[in-house]
Amino acid sequence: MNKETFFTMTIEDRVKAVNKMLQDYSLSEIAEKVGIPSSSFSKIMREGDYLYHQGEKKFFPFIRSENDRRSANTSKKSNTNDITFVKENIDVLKRIVNAKGSNDTQLILDERIYGSKATYVNKNLRMNKEIYEDFANFCNKNFPGLTLQHLCSQALIDFIYKYEKSQ
Repeated sequence: MNKETFFTMTIEDRVKAVNKMLQDYSLSEIAEKVGIPSSSFSKIMREGDYLYHQGEKKFFPFIRSENDRRSANTSKKSNTNDITFVKENIDVLKRIVNAKGSNDTQLILDERIYGSKATYVNKNLRMNKEIYEDFANFCNKNFPGLTLQHLCSQALIDFIYKYEKSQ
């Protein structure tokens, strides 16, 4: 494939051809064969919302979720869209409010606990054995899908918020 052929192909045909070449060559080798710098080649291949997956050595279409589309549209439109959103999702919102107000314990973890930028350190803490066992049993019973690490982090955050505001 030469440079002229590469640029005259449709985006979909270009992705198919490059994916086929990726079975035998690396991205930089393909860019060299086409006669385009690697950085430009990668940028051109992202056109049409295609992303390269290193593990599979393939380009795949990037599919935006409904939430991504909705948030992009909401930021561009006026408050009437917010009202429309509330009207369309009123049942879901009512369930959330009712769940929060009922006796059901719903825990929402702070994003810092599980976010992609979170880093972890190991720390040894000495604590009362009975208190730890009570806490661990409570967590296993009420939040079986969450790890003790995350729940301890949330407990520390809650402690900070509670006592920081009262000072």
